[in-house]
Amino acid sequence: MSIAGDILSAADFGRFFQELWGYAPYDWQRKLAETVIQAPGAAWPEAIALPTAAGKTACIDIAVFALAALTGSGHGANPHPRRIFYAVDRRNIVDQTFRRSDYIAGRLKEAGSGILKTVADCLRLTGSGDADATPLAVYRLRGGIRQSSSWERNPCQPAIITTTVDQIGSALLFSAYGKGQRARPVHAGLAANDSIIILDEAHCAQPFLQTARAVRKYRQWAAAPLNAPFQAVIMSATPPPEIGEGDTFRDTSPQSSDPNHPLGRKQTAVKPTILITAKRNANMGQELADAALELAKQNHPTIVVFANRVAAAREACQIIKGGDAADAILITGRMRQRERDDAMNELLKRASPDIDGRAADARPLIAVATQSLEIGADLDFDALVTECASLDALRQRFGRLNRTGRDIPAPGRIIIPASQVSAKTPDPIYGEAISATWEWLNRHAGTSGEIDFGIANIAKMLAGDQDDARRNAPAQDATVMLPSHIDAWAQTSPGTGPNPSPDTYLHGIDNRPADVQVCWRAGLNLDDRGEMREILRVCPPNSLETLPVPLPAFRKWLAGQTDDDTGDAPGNHESDPPIIDVRGQENRRVIRWRGGETGDRDITGDPRHISPGDTIIIPTAHPGNPHAIGDLPDYGQIGAASLDIGDETNRQSRGRPTLRISDELLQGWQRIVDRNDDLESDEVDRNDDPASDESESMATPGDVLATLSEINQSELTSQERQDIIANLLDRLSRTQMPEHLQYLADNAANLLRLDVGFRPVSWANNHLVLQPRHPLQQAWQEQTDDDDDTSHARRARRVTLERHSHGVREMAAKYAQACGINGDELDAIRCAALLHDVGKADPLFQKAMHGGNPYYDEILAKSPGAINPTVRHELMSVRMAESNPELLPAAPGARELALHLIASHHGYGRPFAQSGRGDPEKRAADFTLKGAAMQGQGPTGLERMDSGIAERYWRLTRKYGWWGLAYLEAIVRVADWKQSENEEHGRCN
Repeated sequence: MSIAGDILSAADFGRFFQELWGYAPYDWQRKLAETVIQAPGAAWPEAIALPTAAGKTACIDIAVFALAALTGSGHGANPHPRRIFYAVDRRNIVDQTFRRSDYIAGRLKEAGSGILKTVADCLRLTGSGDADATPLAVYRLRGGIRQSSSWERNPCQPAIITTTVDQIGSALLFSAYGKGQRARPVHAGLAANDSIIILDEAHCAQPFLQTARAVRKYRQWAAAPLNAPFQAVIMSATPPPEIGEGDTFRDTSPQSSDPNHPLGRKQTAVKPTILITAKRNANMGQELADAALELAKQNHPTIVVFANRVAAAREACQIIKGGDAADAILITGRMRQRERDDAMNELLKRASPDIDGRAADARPLIAVATQSLEIGADLDFDALVTECASLDALRQRFGRLNRTGRDIPAPGRIIIPASQVSAKTPDPIYGEAISATWEWLNRHAGTSGEIDFGIANIAKMLAGDQDDARRNAPAQDATVMLPSHIDAWAQTSPGTGPNPSPDTYLHGIDNRPADVQVCWRAGLNLDDRGEMREILRVCPPNSLETLPVPLPAFRKWLAGQTDDDTGDAPGNHESDPPIIDVRGQENRRVIRWRGGETGDRDITGDPRHISPGDTIIIPTAHPGNPHAIGDLPDYGQIGAASLDIGDETNRQSRGRPTLRISDELLQGWQRIVDRNDDLESDEVDRNDDPASDESESMATPGDVLATLSEINQSELTSQERQDIIANLLDRLSRTQMPEHLQYLADNAANLLRLDVGFRPVSWANNHLVLQPRHPLQQAWQEQTDDDDDTSHARRARRVTLERHSHGVREMAAKYAQACGINGDELDAIRCAALLHDVGKADPLFQKAMHGGNPYYDEILAKSPGAINPTVRHELMSVRMAESNPELLPAAPGARELALHLIASHHGYGRPFAQSGRGDPEKRAADFTLKGAAMQGQGPTGLERMDSGIAERYWRLTRKYGWWGLAYLEAIVRVADWKQSENEEHGRCN
């Protein structure tokens, strides 16, 4: 019996759910909770077979409760995984699931009594064990940004991570999209250990399901596999046939067929649907809009329209907005988080299932969507119009119609172009399923041309049907995973060249490539590489500002083609544009973001150089139309410069109020001022304005431009330049800005704070770049996960090497023990964490830490005055650790593991050490820790291929497995990151 088992049992799940949501769970939810908690090893069923609208998202609640109920102790492995990945192949649903998870976490954190407090305390116990710790953390992964993840900062923290298949799948395969190579082992180790992946609507992601099951098998290919659980669970009305009935959970309770029960009302609600064949040359956007507007005239308050293509959805929305019959909201997967959140919040005000009553006299609302809303969206519309798709997709779409089973007409319309009734060419997304589905619908509709698309009625018609595969979207199989493939992926330093692409393991052979993530930067001069790198270092891309774009669509856009025929479904077979001659198109260049590894080779205008998962930075002066690749706001007078929301979102996501002011931005601001002056010139005499003194203390675009010229004077001292900038920030902070430039005033005010401060980074060519000296303290922020020592040092307070070493050792030991790691592995982690940075005692490294001064009186790990060191420190750390056996574990296996963890703590040594610049000169390093002296000589020679670093990596890989060794590395590395973060925020003594 676990410790929590004395307090919580499976029978308590109903009380937990009731207190959390205010109503009782369904019978199937109670039964599944009992099944998981009582199963050996807390094993979940392989499949959960439930229809749409059955409340499957409550599996998150079940997983959280099971983790709490099965808590063993604060210092040991738990049967139930701590990391709960909820994966769905629709970006908008990742956001909606995040909201539910965030609500659960908030209720648990605030609980002061009752069963919620009991569950929260048990989660704290299974995490850090601290009484004031966060019981449950929630993260969202669907951006592909290198620095967007914070879920890995604490490996023992109970967490819900809502994610796309691309994000979690690429992480599992040592290929995390948007991550630098050196961070990939961390994400692979944490994704495949102490984790469960709940895959929603797995019929849309069968290849990933196959890949996850292969990972589960290969995790055991180790001489000494770690005791960390991993499982993938699928939720679908139609689980894959290879999963047997004995491994499938089904709802056998009478509630689903009882029209007097909430679940039964959802299933038995009637949804009369008319089948419509459009004209052969019909414009689908127009057809969809016309049908929706006709329903609006019938006084249906909310209507949803589904289009198979993004272009058709955009056109339908524009047509509806062009009239005066209804309001319209566009929801696609081609939206940044800010615009997506605004649209979804507006939609939830009118179409949430929680709305008690709907105003019949309100202006109708029509939501126009792609496949982005068809899975998992908890929305309840009064009427529906959809383009014909595969039958499984239609069943999902109709799950948004009268979702709660209200007593309303709930009409539907399914429209098919005449050309697709018996199409000769397979659809790029749905193959031949559209024609087969249309034939099946008409066969059941008969001469009336109408069919009841209610959940129970469709299930009844499908019962015993042996030919349903033709009507479903084409199912793909993943590439067969072989051990040699994993060997190639796991060799992340250096990469082994053309590894198998992870995309075919996530989406299947010949299936849709992954997205690329796109953001914009104003004032970028791609020919001034030094300034460009400084701008991107100060304000790197973050997940709040990126726009997901399918790879083929972006390649077409970069090549100057605008015929985008892609959708938002995972099964898009849209082909890439033909290889074209891109010479002479220098103005179409973009940047492939690789973090600190970004180099000249990443500036390209060639579509062939863009790969799945890339993060792309587009200069706002780029000639391509941004609206051709995404659904973005029209900023009007401000212009393209306002597509750059990096400074605003950098503050929101990372607590870093950066500020970049360019000519391009000032010109847009000036246009707004000129426009407002024209409107007000006849209304106000500014000379008589009593607030003129106040207005004189504010900034204007002209003032800012003059200030930029002033601070560029070479004869200014650093202090004089600092004072001029401070005065500018003061004026900016008190200036009434246009709506989309308000962040300038907000960030200026933050940079003036004494606990933040500012540092000028660049002030040439009328382009001012400022960064904060210290981040804002905020409850949640994205963290860096693969920075080099210099960038960490620049953000940190002054920290001695001894204090940093002891801090990382304490953090790593805490993490390891809480995760159930003990014995030789715990000894190795403690040792490696203590000694990982002792190589920083290298005189050349210390010279860099002291700003280039070769004379110093203390050994530093971090320093805000650091410059780029000419050497790395990991290999010197290995040599110094070897010099004093007293500091190494006594057991040979633990000693070998400790040396590997030291060599790999910045991601190198998998299997080879960094060869790069090499050591420039002979020198000696010495350092004393815990009373034990260590010495090292440079060059170390460990960068050689025959140094033994690679052989040790392979021995440990065979011992612990590919993901097991990565997990052990992750414990040390995230402890180092966390300690550096604490030092940066001044949370360490």
